[in-house]
Amino acid sequence: MYNRAYIRDGDSTTSHGEVRVPPITMTIGSPPRFICFEGSPVYCPACKSMGVTKCVPPFRPFTGTDGRQINLDGDLCICKCPQPPRLKTAFNTPSMVFDADEMASMSGAIPWLAYAGHEIEDHEIVFEIVDAKTGRPIEGMTYKLASGGRTLLDSKTLDNGTTKPYTINEHPNLSFVAWVKGDNK
Repeated sequence: MYNRAYIRDGDSTTSHGEVRVPPITMTIGSPPRFICFEGSPVYCPACKSMGVTKCVPPFRPFTGTDGRQINLDGDLCICKCPQPPRLKTAFNTPSMVFDADEMASMSGAIPWLAYAGHEIEDHEIVFEIVDAKTGRPIEGMTYKLASGGRTLLDSKTLDNGTTKPYTINEHPNLSFVAWVKGDNK
């Protein structure tokens, strides 16, 4: 299980910045504090600039009256720093809780958690190509797997329509390309 608490006015960043939420109608907690939504201002003392908050997966839709997504612990402060600081909450509740299967199904969630230094369960990634009409695996296609700009496999043939498995912890940015070798007719 992975827990991400809501960011509120006055919470901090990994660069010791401070979230400054403009007064809106939504407050939470006791004493009530304004909830932070994507695009809220953040002062960053590391680069001495005002930044804005940016949501990163995993998250579930939870928007304010203006349609902006709620910020969660671990989201980013987009400022002038070369590596964006992360938002840190002062309290663990309220929060969104995710299980491993849910995170694995959210595009971008696992790589972000690995980047943020969170311990995550190890998952294997296997790409599969199936016929859209029959649902049967397609044989004979050639594929390439790459991770972080490095080729892991090249010109391999799908086995029963699937690639060789790789773990997400070792290769959080795995990419897959497949093609059919033609006879130039």
